[in-house]
Amino acid sequence: MKRTCLIILILLLVLTSLAVVLRFDPRSLVCRPKMWGMPLLADIALIDDPEFIVVPVTINSKRYRFFVDTCTVNSCVDIRLKPLLGDFVRTSKNVPNLSNANLDIDYYKLPENFRLGFLKPYGVIGCYDFSVIGDLTAYDGIIGMNLLNDNLLQLDIENKRMRLVRKPSSAEADSQEDPNYKKELGYPIPLIRDERDWPYIHIRLSDTINELFMVDTGLRGHNYLRRESFDKLRAKEGTEYERVQDGKEQIEAIRIAEARLANIKVSPMVFIANPQSVLGTKFLKYFKMVTFDFRDDKLYLKPMIDTPSHNAARESGKSTGTKVHKSGYSSAIHE
Repeated sequence: MKRTCLIILILLLVLTSLAVVLRFDPRSLVCRPKMWGMPLLADIALIDDPEFIVVPVTINSKRYRFFVDTCTVNSCVDIRLKPLLGDFVRTSKNVPNLSNANLDIDYYKLPENFRLGFLKPYGVIGCYDFSVIGDLTAYDGIIGMNLLNDNLLQLDIENKRMRLVRKPSSAEADSQEDPNYKKELGYPIPLIRDERDWPYIHIRLSDTINELFMVDTGLRGHNYLRRESFDKLRAKEGTEYERVQDGKEQIEAIRIAEARLANIKVSPMVFIANPQSVLGTKFLKYFKMVTFDFRDDKLYLKPMIDTPSHNAARESGKSTGTKVHKSGYSSAIHE
């Protein structure tokens, strides 16, 4: 009897030690390794896609295509995945979206076997018909800010990977953040957030125009510039303008010879007029690495060449043939 009790005690001690070493979370049943001394929630290969930042999400051990959208509040799935979801929770009526058609979005409990890398999130997820807001039916779901907020989101464009790191607050006792990790991330840019937590940055387009741009990883197509700033730059002597293809139409665009994001020079940048200034994946994909620090409100950019001057946006004016929504950009929903 004593021998049996001793064996059981030894097994319990071994299991406890393994749990500490692997950072085992008994609630999520997921082992969490670390990166820069912080819990690594996801380190996954990007799915090749010409439009969005697309990552695999597993439900019932089957992979689905989700794109990452920093300007969608709540994660959502297409109505095709409704049978996989948990219990119904509520309906949000007349949610404004960026295709000028209000949506009714049903919310369900996340299924127990929903996985994004090592992360097993809890809570609810939205569900609606993706076909009503444009050509999004090639995708199964959207990763929104409810899964990204307060974390480090790293888009490693060069190595085609996405990493999500949980950044503890300074008040957390177990915070062991590596103080030198920021040196790996590139040039820091101040990140401004609105009431929905959507990210913005300033770009200096001229001596007199320091424009505030939404950074929208759910945007495909052109770079967009607010009409007032567009007209001012167009009227400025020496500004180049051209016609860019937009579906079946030719649209006027302006070419900025030199723009600056803090100490990074980006040239040239091509913009079409829009009610709001927005940058999306077409711009971000011309950097080696883009890291959003949603805890400390910083955007880190690592240029394709290791110098403050580069041509990251040279191709950003080329058309993808994507139809521009009347609202000007194509993130899914406001809610």
